[in-house]
Amino acid sequence: MGEEIPAAPSTGPQRAVALMAILWLTALTWWIALPTGVGYSFDDREAVVGNPVVTGELPASEAFRRDYWHHIGDAGHFRPLATLALRFDASRVDVRSQGAPRTFRLTNLALHLLVILLAGVGLILLERRGGPVFPWFGLALVAVHPASADAVAWISGRTSLLSALGGALTLASIVLGRRDSVGGLRLGFGTFVGVTIALLGKEDGLVIAAAAPIVALALPVADGAATSKRAKRSLAAALGAFASVLLVGWLRHGALGSALPAAPSAPLGGLPLLNRVAIGLSAWWQGAIHAIAPWVDAPPSLHVSDLTQGASEALPAAAVGYGAGIAGFGIAGVAVVAGAIAWLVRKDRGARLSLALSALAILPLIQIVPAGEIFAPRFLYQPLLLGVVWIAALGKRVGVPLQAAIVVALACLSVFRAAPVYDSRASYWEAHLPSHEGEAKTWNALGECSREQGDLEEAEQRFKRSHDLDPSYSRPLANLGAMAAKAGDLNAAEAWLTEAIFEGRGEHAPRGNLATVLLRLGRAEEALEFYTDAARLSPGRATYHRGMARAAIALGQLDVARAALAAAESLTPQDTANNSLRQKLDAAARSER
Repeated sequence: MGEEIPAAPSTGPQRAVALMAILWLTALTWWIALPTGVGYSFDDREAVVGNPVVTGELPASEAFRRDYWHHIGDAGHFRPLATLALRFDASRVDVRSQGAPRTFRLTNLALHLLVILLAGVGLILLERRGGPVFPWFGLALVAVHPASADAVAWISGRTSLLSALGGALTLASIVLGRRDSVGGLRLGFGTFVGVTIALLGKEDGLVIAAAAPIVALALPVADGAATSKRAKRSLAAALGAFASVLLVGWLRHGALGSALPAAPSAPLGGLPLLNRVAIGLSAWWQGAIHAIAPWVDAPPSLHVSDLTQGASEALPAAAVGYGAGIAGFGIAGVAVVAGAIAWLVRKDRGARLSLALSALAILPLIQIVPAGEIFAPRFLYQPLLLGVVWIAALGKRVGVPLQAAIVVALACLSVFRAAPVYDSRASYWEAHLPSHEGEAKTWNALGECSREQGDLEEAEQRFKRSHDLDPSYSRPLANLGAMAAKAGDLNAAEAWLTEAIFEGRGEHAPRGNLATVLLRLGRAEEALEFYTDAARLSPGRATYHRGMARAAIALGQLDVARAALAAAESLTPQDTANNSLRQKLDAAARSER
């Protein structure tokens, strides 16, 4: 990361004071900004309340045997460390209580502070051993930037924090292990531990695995045997990272059946590679605008409709190169912007490497492998953290007073932005509405929020608005069916849910809801068929297996009922619904004798 002359010992206390000031400002900013409302934001409730591993119904080891979202439908995510971290909070608070969300968010804040602390210590040690000057401005900017709210205030964003924590540990291990006299063993082991933590927190830990040997190779050395020492150091880091990738790949394969990350429900999964890359680059361009100008109004995350019209249709190859047909730059534009930044920091070798690492962090998320989401601000967390050196290098051009003013202004903006957006699921989607008023997904989500708040009339209006905007979107149909069923209008519920199944051929919820309606109508055989189909699509939902058991009992198929109930009990062993169903099954068995 450069061949700068090591800093004088007297600079050590100054760096420590700067780091403590950054941590103090970070803690103050997010302590004020973290919402104090009673709600979970976006999909926080699904990640916490309905997850039997998080709530303690299943042993902690189950986190290593299932998808992160197995309880609501597999998403191709293997994040056992994130699950266990949520379980830690759930063991200390009633997850359904009003104060629970803030408890989880405060743990996120603690993790964020730990990331900044470890990264700062690593960078201070790096400077003392000949690396770049401590990039306080870049580190402070990332620490309080509004984009970091997605990781700190959104409970589900904890995955990004854990991945970054592994990255910070990897940096510290490389810096501390550079003088290792036992063949790089300590450096390799430290890299293995750091990368493993990153990978078990989130899939973007692969970036840390790739970056580790690059950083180790770039560290300056004290004597003339630079080439051989760098090569050995880089090899040790590479071996540690490779061992970690093999281990996590093996664990992932055992849990999900695939060693490679994949998102089964990726919104761009059906598009050709060129189309995906074009749209992915556009998303990252708009994300960069969010990072550069966070005061500009923008939704909390980007959808396909934000980036291009007719995204399901083939885009011309020119879209990849020049952004034709999409909002933002293509490869050519991105190259120009990156080249301009590289020219501005051309005299700083450490800043150039930092810029390259930021680009490396972006690469996996431009839809080369289709992801489950187009873009959310938390995607900026890793590239910004890897970019603190080049950000600080650019900041030098404006002077220390203005740098400090920028950091304070960003902190104030974070306080202003974070609390209302992340206060609840409803506030999250209301923030989307100005930019997505014509989008069915937004109105359906707002309808779900109204239903959760007990305003059924408004919920119905919003679901119907969603259906009018996109008649082929199945979720508002399923929600209207569920509401009709709850109101006792089973015929209307059957009609809505049948249409939802037709439009959403891979959706499990309408099948499960229709099965419940059919069972109430006395059509147990049809109900069993739809419950079985729903359980096939979402095997982690115990409610579908219990439904199968109820339908099978009604049909006298007690062996089928026993198998279904056993599956439900294995998923949620402490659910009282299992006990009552077990009693009903035992009574049916006795009556057969």
